[in-house]
Amino acid sequence: MQTDEHAGPRTQAERKAHTRRQILDCAAAAFARDGFAGTSLNDVIAGSGLTKGAFYFHFPSKEELAVAVVDDLREQWTSEVSLTDDTDVPAPEQAQRIAALVVDAYSR
Repeated sequence: MQTDEHAGPRTQAERKAHTRRQILDCAAAAFARDGFAGTSLNDVIAGSGLTKGAFYFHFPSKEELAVAVVDDLREQWTSEVSLTDDTDVPAPEQAQRIAALVVDAYSR
């Protein structure tokens, strides 16, 4: 089923993925801003605009949320930057891409 960008996700799977993305984005920003110790789950829940039930459906603990945030960022970085021996992209350009991704991730 297609989504209408203004109507939001329509299928259950799309809603679930959208909710998870909201939580991950909010948590990544909070961890970057306040650190792991300085971020409470209530901060993430309030910032995401979701209910506690929706949050705990996806992440049973702060530790599992932090691991998911790191995994998500790693997936984003590796999909955007080839870390293999890519002869088409010079090493300095690859390094610049990685640096830009790190800056972007921590400036959200």
